[in-house]
Amino acid sequence: MFETATGPRNISSSGALVQGNANSGFALFTGYDLRPSDLRSAKITIENSAPTAEALRLFEEDSSNSFAAGDLSLMIFDEAIPAQIYRGDVGGLPAEGIDLGCFGPGERRTYRFAIQLAIDSPHGGQGRGAGAAYEWRAGSGSAAGGR
Repeated sequence: MFETATGPRNISSSGALVQGNANSGFALFTGYDLRPSDLRSAKITIENSAPTAEALRLFEEDSSNSFAAGDLSLMIFDEAIPAQIYRGDVGGLPAEGIDLGCFGPGERRTYRFAIQLAIDSPHGGQGRGAGAAYEWRAGSGSAAGGR
């Protein structure tokens, strides 16, 4: 079983899948000076370096969010499809994670994470905060089926 965590708190990797992030060890992005309707985003690339296919799921760990529901949106995109695979509040990913499908040997995929402050956020979200760590878990390719 491979596990890696990505987020403002930590970034680590092990096992068959390799995570690529130019900002390794740091937050993908911050909400510093974020104003209503502003959007911040960053990309991360995941690669399967194993000789076999690996199924991958994305989990949200250690999340906190003091914004009102809907004020700070988190969006996650699969750049290869391209498609939005999640949209909701920080801390709102399903407990069972998001199924990202099966990665073939040597396959690489890039995901874009974005946050956006709602245009009608009271006082522009002043004094509010949110954060999360994201964990990528992989196992046998036969467990998840294909993408």
